[in-house]
Amino acid sequence: MNRKSTMGGDTLTYVRLPAILLLLTVANSAGVSVSGELPALSVAKFASLQLSPSLVVENSPGSRPGSHVVCERVEIIGLPRLTNLTSFFSSVKVKLTNVNSTGRPPSITVCFHRNASLGVGMCPEGLWEKLTNGSWV
Repeated sequence: MNRKSTMGGDTLTYVRLPAILLLLTVANSAGVSVSGELPALSVAKFASLQLSPSLVVENSPGSRPGSHVVCERVEIIGLPRLTNLTSFFSSVKVKLTNVNSTGRPPSITVCFHRNASLGVGMCPEGLWEKLTNGSWV
C-alpha cells in the first residue's frame, strides 16, 4: 500500500491492519531520514504500527510528473495456509490516522501488492486507490 499526502511538514501515521505487503507514501518536499529496517506486522490479529515515512521518491507512477513523495513500506506477514485453512482471508481493512501540525486533511492514496522487488513508491499507475475517511478495504 502506498500512501500519499499533499501536505507540508512532518507527518506521523498510525496503521491498523491485518495482511499483505503495504507501501505508504506521503507527498512532502522536506528532507527526512531514511530507516534501514523494514517495519512488519503479523496478520494473526489486528495490530497498530506508528510510522513516520522516511524515503523520498521522485516520479512515482501514482503522482504528478516531477513531484516528490515521502514513502514507507510495511511488510504484512500472513498465516501459513496449511496450518490455518479456516483462517484464509479474502479482504484486508486498513485504517490510517494522520497526525500533523497543519490541520488540512491530506489526499491519501494506497497500493497493495505482493511484489517485493517493486521499488518503494513505484506501484503501476492503475493500482493506486484513494482512501476515504482514513479506510481502504
